[in-house]
Amino acid sequence: MVGFDIVEGKYNFKTDYRFFELSEEWKQWFNHTKETYAIDKENHLGSGYKYKKEGLNLGGKPSWWQADETPLDPDGVPMEFVSEFGYDEKMFYLFYSHKDKLAVQIYQIT
Repeated sequence: MVGFDIVEGKYNFKTDYRFFELSEEWKQWFNHTKETYAIDKENHLGSGYKYKKEGLNLGGKPSWWQADETPLDPDGVPMEFVSEFGYDEKMFYLFYSHKDKLAVQIYQIT
């Protein structure tokens, strides 16, 4: 799980920056993500808030691979689901608290 504060509309990472050190496997995934991001963004524009295609889901409800891990905000309220995307044997989920300006990313593996 990775957490962020939202300060003036920007993410403020709440974890040690060494989190971003990439293994060779993750470098391949990172490059693939950069290549497909523009395509997915273009597909989402004009489609409304909910968008779903193989490996990507924006809005709606998460399709958990394992148990439901919906994070709670500091008041114990379930956070709003924003998106999920999968790659190989990993699924990433993004949640947001409007009140607390807090974003949390969770990932599950098979």
